[in-house]
Amino acid sequence: MSERRTRLRQAALAWAGLGSLVLLNTFFAELGLRSRVDQAMELGLGALFVLASAALLGLDIRVRGAAWSVWLARLLLVPGLWQMLASLRGGLAAQGAAGGGDWPDLAQAAGLINAALMSIVLVLLARAGFGHDRRGAIDRAPLEKG
Repeated sequence: MSERRTRLRQAALAWAGLGSLVLLNTFFAELGLRSRVDQAMELGLGALFVLASAALLGLDIRVRGAAWSVWLARLLLVPGLWQMLASLRGGLAAQGAAGGGDWPDLAQAAGLINAALMSIVLVLLARAGFGHDRRGAIDRAPLEKG
């Protein structure tokens, strides 16, 4: 298995596993803050997006010599970075009410945990999308006859 394929599989597993964990963490942290129907819709659509894109990322699709999975890894950096920054902002946000209960503290902790998990995912996506495959260049080089 080539280095590129290994990096894509690692990124796909991280995107699926840690992305699902971020979705569940957000779901349970906001359990009392929003309606359950809205949360169930967000959880379902988010899980569908995360798992479908992880499956495509792990397939290592190549069309006419272009590595589509590598471009997908690069493209997934955008929503991943957005999620990380939104989670970080939510985790570091100062509380408006002085005597808040346990829920704002739980939401803040969940935001910081989500930001940490997404940073791991982003590193693996960047590695899969922008890492150089040294073996691929060697394999594509013409063989010299001696």
